[in-house]
Amino acid sequence: MMPMHLFQDLTDRQIGVLVPAYEHGLFDGPAQSRMTTIARREGLSRSTFGEHLRKGIAQPVRNACPRLKLRDAKGAPLQRPRASRHGGVEPRLEALREDAGVPHPKRFGSGSRDAAGSQGPTPGSR
Repeated sequence: MMPMHLFQDLTDRQIGVLVPAYEHGLFDGPAQSRMTTIARREGLSRSTFGEHLRKGIAQPVRNACPRLKLRDAKGAPLQRPRASRHGGVEPRLEALREDAGVPHPKRFGSGSRDAAGSQGPTPGSR
């Protein structure tokens, strides 16, 4: 059964370790605090703190994986757009939009242009 919420099954202890780790900058690059210092503040050994932290990080990833592995309507795995060597990400995104039947965001509400290239009226303007 697929979890309905990313944080489903996190224990109180895991939450109690994740929040201070985040608040004290452990996930910043470079880390603003050392795990040993944060563990001591929380009254835990470094190994216990580290174990709860690892499990607390792993649980949302475990919950997200079934959704990450979803497939599109054609049965192909959903893929993250990758930059090509020559065209960047945009051509790939455009191809994915066309496959999905989604209009390009730059084309929303663009109105029409006449032969001179000037913008025609858009809805609600006169």
